[in-house]
Amino acid sequence: MISAIRRVARQVPGADEQIAQVRTGHDYSAPGKPRIDWDDQAAKDALVSALVNDAKALLAALAKAELEGEAEFALALLALVAGQDVEPAEGSDGTDGRWRIARKVAPDRVVSIVDPDSRHTRKSPENRRD
Repeated sequence: MISAIRRVARQVPGADEQIAQVRTGHDYSAPGKPRIDWDDQAAKDALVSALVNDAKALLAALAKAELEGEAEFALALLALVAGQDVEPAEGSDGTDGRWRIARKVAPDRVVSIVDPDSRHTRKSPENRRD
């Protein structure tokens, strides 16, 4: 999701300002992974929720923008990734802003932000390849 938000920042005019206004989970201009305690499940859960909420807020802020080409594609890709990879957290209906990484695989799931057309292949259930 971070990569998708960064892509929107690069390709959608004015998105940098919108991201700065809605961001709560991560400094999207900073390279690398978010700085959290990766051994702390609560920190990981909070990060996932913040990233999803940032993506949703950004999509809402840019919903009326008239975009074409790469800018339109970047925003659509963010919407797709934000919807396919997460689900409401346990005990949540999704309206309270708590999310978790989905415990399912979406049909025709996008596995790469860099190459959205790539897909998983396998010779056997144990031998997967992208």
